[in-house]
Amino acid sequence: MTIILRPSLELSDDDDLVIHMGAGARRDVARAAIRNYHAYEGIRGGAGAFTVSVFAAIGGVTEPEIVEALPQRQYGVARHGDLRDRFTLWPTTITGTGVPDRVMAVHFDVVLPAAGFELPAGRAIEDLTDAELAALDALLGPSVEELLPLFLPRRAK
Repeated sequence: MTIILRPSLELSDDDDLVIHMGAGARRDVARAAIRNYHAYEGIRGGAGAFTVSVFAAIGGVTEPEIVEALPQRQYGVARHGDLRDRFTLWPTTITGTGVPDRVMAVHFDVVLPAAGFELPAGRAIEDLTDAELAALDALLGPSVEELLPLFLPRRAK
């Protein structure tokens, strides 16, 4: 998996963003963001990042097309205008996912704030103890709890 940062955000406030919900549990979302931390090293010149994937219904790519490309049975939709003042979005393309190129071209990452988190030098996320993971989960939890309700109600595929 390689993350490529596209040059521009390309979103208006009225554009719809689709999130796959899976189980939709806060802990599952936080743990996925933790698992993918290292994939974002070097993006925007920094350490890794904790992110949540969304897809924009723009450029002729429709909500049904996005939903069909995702394996999860549930999804949610929010307007970009409802997210942009609360979260940073990065226009990213992720290679090696199996998502069709046309849909991946409208992929974005919502960056979860993790103020105060610094991965100790020489350590990887995978090296964290259960207590350190729990502390990181607690740090990301409020951001996830703020993000997920913006995509309610859940919709069935």
